[in-house]
Amino acid sequence: MTSDELTRAILLDIRDEIRSTKQELTATREQLSDRITVLREQLSDRITVLREGLSERITALDSTMHELAQQQRFVVKYTRAVAERGTRHDDELAELRTRVDAIEAKLDAAP
Repeated sequence: MTSDELTRAILLDIRDEIRSTKQELTATREQLSDRITVLREQLSDRITVLREGLSERITALDSTMHELAQQQRFVVKYTRAVAERGTRHDDELAELRTRVDAIEAKLDAAP
């Protein structure tokens, strides 16, 4: 074999190897592209499910917080009413004690 023939054979081998590698890379790229598409779809579906679940939880939390606020307002009103009643009764009891003391004083002073 002459050196030109040898060089030509080597160059043809290199060309064939490059074509083979190019085909392998193209196939690999297509597989990766397909896999990325599938992963995007799965991720999108998962995000949608999570978003819906989060939205439901936020709605439930908002409703619960609203109910708790209403209950707190009721407790505050009730506590104020009880406190006001307690003060009113304290004044009435003090007045009754004064009257009883006056009556007892009159009874003790009577012959």
